[in-house]
Amino acid sequence: MEVTEEDENLFRGRKVIEDELLPRLREYFKRTWNGQRQQGTPAWSDSPDDGKALQLKLKSQLRNLDKNVKKNLQCGKTAEWDATCLFTAISALDLGKEKSIFHALKNTRNELFHKPHGGLCNSEKDAVFTTIKNAYRKFNWPVDDVNNIEKAPITTEELKKLKTQLESEKRKGMPLKMQLITFSTTTASFLYLHEYYERGCRSLVFHHGL
Repeated sequence: MEVTEEDENLFRGRKVIEDELLPRLREYFKRTWNGQRQQGTPAWSDSPDDGKALQLKLKSQLRNLDKNVKKNLQCGKTAEWDATCLFTAISALDLGKEKSIFHALKNTRNELFHKPHGGLCNSEKDAVFTTIKNAYRKFNWPVDDVNNIEKAPITTEELKKLKTQLESEKRKGMPLKMQLITFSTTTASFLYLHEYYERGCRSLVFHHGL
């Protein structure tokens, strides 16, 4: 499979989220939680008791969460939280003016990992990194760490990982793909044309040779 510049842009965007942003968000959550906790409440220690306290603060949000997200939040182990868990947990904090920053980061992350089509053009890539750099400047996090991922050449191992991701998404039908499957029986041949979409699929069946 040929890897395009747009594919590499998408890889860098996802990499900066997974390898750089999420660890920062974990530390931000724990530090802010500890700063806002009530007097006498223990500091966050990545324990189930912490998870229970968090769920009490989330309240009505819990009804709309996937059961696995609920389970991971309840365990309280921030190192095991993915982006969905982290942004959910952060929403329980008193964010004030910082709320819009996390809203922008969440939207950027979702666009990167739930794109209906593959790759990022250069302008889209620039927009992703600008959003992340703006957040880093706001929180006094080192922007150079983001720049390094944006500009660094993709290694051979990363290229293999990228190809694997692209092939996996192709099989899943993300981005939109059409898959032709032809088979024969003793009495007829059938052509099944499957159009896969991000949400569900639609099948059209054509009969011929009867």
